[in-house]
Amino acid sequence: MSALGQKMDIQSIENTVSLIDKNEKLKRSVLNWEELTEQTKINDSEFLVWSKNDTIYKVSLASLSPRGTIKFIIYCHEGNPIKIVEMEHFNSADIVSQDSSKLEVTFKEEIFITGFREYYPGEIEYEYEVLTEGSRMITDMYCQVNELLHPLEVAYKGLKK
Repeated sequence: MSALGQKMDIQSIENTVSLIDKNEKLKRSVLNWEELTEQTKINDSEFLVWSKNDTIYKVSLASLSPRGTIKFIIYCHEGNPIKIVEMEHFNSADIVSQDSSKLEVTFKEEIFITGFREYYPGEIEYEYEVLTEGSRMITDMYCQVNELLHPLEVAYKGLKK
């Protein structure tokens, strides 16, 4: 990351995200979240990483439970995060079911990282814009963007194994 920082607008970020999603040359890896984080498995999880030449372009972490699904997607450009998506799919059915057709998106938050500045190694301040749809039903709000980037750190660790 440059000490001068990155500057992108939302449309540039969306264009880059679209190219990443369409790129069939990226290697898709399935990683074990619980093993990499040394956490006990509580719910089913799905941890996917799209990369090329040790550069991560996309990370997806989904936690599946009878109440619903929580999903984080992180997109990167030139090794730096540019967009974070957090979604909740909530089970509104009266019965406990893993049937995904019974899940409805009740919350979606898109965080566009429009700029950042690294003051010291590891000390990064982000500039961002947030678009939010719906209401949280399962998760709590995060205080800092850095907290949402934890899956990216775990993905780098997993690819090195």
